[in-house]
Amino acid sequence: MDNVRNRLNRWETRKLSLVGRLTLVKSVLLTIPNYFMTMARIPISICNEIKKLARGFLWGSTQSGRKPSLKNWEGGCKPQVNGGLGIWRLQDQNNFFLKKLGYKLVAHTEELWV
Repeated sequence: MDNVRNRLNRWETRKLSLVGRLTLVKSVLLTIPNYFMTMARIPISICNEIKKLARGFLWGSTQSGRKPSLKNWEGGCKPQVNGGLGIWRLQDQNNFFLKKLGYKLVAHTEELWV
């Protein structure tokens, strides 16, 4: 959570366009927890807190005021070809990483780390 908040404090929302904020949310904010998600399940409360911070940054909310969203978050989590913004849900991403780890444990039993 601290890493996400530190990144948000460095960026100025009002100087970025919506596309710039969307790119930062997708490529930086929602990828910060990836390292931890590859090894363990992240609590839903942490996922929701990161989602809340990312959603506020994306729509341009600041500490002084909240701005209305142009699309609901679930609609934004759809693929772009289906009319969404292409944002990954952290809980789904965490499940994908854990399933990948489970597959490697079962399929690669000769590996040293297993």
